[in-house]
Amino acid sequence: MVDIHSESEFEAIIENLLCQTKSLDLNERLLVGVCGVAGSGKTFISNKITKLLNERSNESKSNFDIAVCLSMDGFHYTKQQLLKFKDPELAIKRRGAHWTFDAHGFVNKVIQLKYSKNIIYFPSFDHAKGDPVFDSILVDKNIQIVIIEGLYTCMTNIEPWNQLSGVWDQTWYIKPKDQAKTLNRLAQRHVKSGIEPNIESALQRIESNDNKNAETIIQNIPSKFNYVIYN
Repeated sequence: MVDIHSESEFEAIIENLLCQTKSLDLNERLLVGVCGVAGSGKTFISNKITKLLNERSNESKSNFDIAVCLSMDGFHYTKQQLLKFKDPELAIKRRGAHWTFDAHGFVNKVIQLKYSKNIIYFPSFDHAKGDPVFDSILVDKNIQIVIIEGLYTCMTNIEPWNQLSGVWDQTWYIKPKDQAKTLNRLAQRHVKSGIEPNIESALQRIESNDNKNAETIIQNIPSKFNYVIYN
């Protein structure tokens, strides 16, 4: 397990990933599972490293990207699906908890990405509408490295998430350097995305939902990761 404290150390991660791709089977991709609590910076870090990987590929005169960053968010159950839950009010209130995701769909799609180099479609999430957009991202045949970030990507003790433990080639944990900044970033995001009308209600949502989800994550992640990235 390697601790990464600054972006200047990302080069070591990139070198390691590129080296690891050389030992892949012909029909395999290298998969990285990135997890961390809400607001920790999973999306930012994952996109940054993906961008650096593709810049490196282009420097070697390749005419195509070799890496893609995907989010687990596209596997949120839709609002209409949540309204059909046994307790729809609770399902809407706790949206973001692990049981409000299509976990089986996510696991199956990740396994498909790992063991097939065919073109594969992946869902995204429309924050303006608050729902997934199905099959909106095309993962091309040329993609060798897939970085997938999300709250529950690396959980080890809860079905069916734990089925991916043997699928990831690498796992990363994004750990906040400053809890106060993380809290503020998450509250601002809730307001900006329209989940909550103001900072006060956003902080209440964090207390009643995000903090519970964080406990679930921390209690069910591996004891060791390839990289712990402080953000």
